[in-house]
Amino acid sequence: YSLSVRAADSGGHFADTQLTVYVGDVSANDGVPRFLRPADTDTLHITENATIGSVVFQVVATDPDDPTQPSGQLVYSIQQNNADAKAFAIDPESGIITSRLSLDRERQAMYTLVLVVTDHGTPPQQASRIVTLTIDDVDDHKPHFPRTLDDPPVLMTTKEEVPVGTVIGKLEAIDEDIDENAAIDYAITAGNELGLVKLERTNDSKALIKAAARLDRETTSRVLLTIKSFKHGTSPVLNKSYNRLDPSEIQVLVKILDIDDHLPEFGSQNLTIGVRLNVPVDTKIATVKATDRDPDALPIDYSIVNMNFESPIKCKSLNNLTDVMHLNNATGELKIMKNLLHYADGIFRLVIRANNSQEGNRFRDLLVEVVVVRERDLLRLAVASRAKLPELRKKLSDVLETKQLRLQMHDAPHSTFYDNAGPWFPIP
Repeated sequence: YSLSVRAADSGGHFADTQLTVYVGDVSANDGVPRFLRPADTDTLHITENATIGSVVFQVVATDPDDPTQPSGQLVYSIQQNNADAKAFAIDPESGIITSRLSLDRERQAMYTLVLVVTDHGTPPQQASRIVTLTIDDVDDHKPHFPRTLDDPPVLMTTKEEVPVGTVIGKLEAIDEDIDENAAIDYAITAGNELGLVKLERTNDSKALIKAAARLDRETTSRVLLTIKSFKHGTSPVLNKSYNRLDPSEIQVLVKILDIDDHLPEFGSQNLTIGVRLNVPVDTKIATVKATDRDPDALPIDYSIVNMNFESPIKCKSLNNLTDVMHLNNATGELKIMKNLLHYADGIFRLVIRANNSQEGNRFRDLLVEVVVVRERDLLRLAVASRAKLPELRKKLSDVLETKQLRLQMHDAPHSTFYDNAGPWFPIP
């Protein structure tokens, strides 16, 4: 310390002098080293796959003692108190930290080191600092799907007729890199020739499979897609066929589930049946048949929902119409269950309903007309062979349809007769 000292008397006279005060050590080495860098908040960095011996950082410390004396001369070290210390070395004089092992961020992304600086004084003084060393990512991995060679396709299901844009499922590939090096994109390489689905990449590198067009189970029941993953921002070569040896590819089976979107359908909207007046009781006169195009449709139930009778003459049995005919609910077989003597020349009009919904609100109706005719009203045709009946029926039907008439043909099994040409079969 440099001091200015003054001596003065009461008469106003004084004299000044300079005084220098030197402060000596209490002990031989009381100066403690101090780190200048890294600071307390610093994090050290090195890229993965850096060669062994790569420089990581240079540590700098200071000591208040005379640098020309042992108490002011410093040496650096890494405290060997954990496994992380074995991966790095530090030059004791320069403080340069270097790598001793091959570094892989995917194996270990962060190391913790305890840096120590010590002087040569007696007794020696030291300071320590804990630092974190982060392994920076290098884009050294390719995107791939977590599957084995023999894994089946990933199954996704969706109902038919979902709105366009509906998300069917989600896929996610893996890239062991981080940040922008781990950004993944996707593409459909095969199986989407009809354009039924589309693929959208999310911001977190996932793939959304969405409906891109109308999905109709009755037209297409399944779509087998091949999807490839690749680095975002690149343009890979896309192969048309699936390569199970390439982990960047995966197959996705989209199964389209059926919904009840079709009503039962009859072959026509109406049916006319001619019945002879003397037809025996329990005779089958027709079988109504409806189909449902839904593959998983429930069995069709048939029922008569309405019946009436029109006659040109007075009928005594109009109150018992439900007893005249019986409809098998399962097969659609329609039978005469009552003598038709009182219904001659009349017409039964039935509404037969085909329903296969549990709620009973999805059905189709068929108008059936049953015409009761007398034997004398029938036109008899005789053909030499039954094999010609289909051709005959078609020709007659084509002619009658031009007149808005319909053909009804009935067997006359007891009227077969013979002549010199052989057997003949009259067809009323």
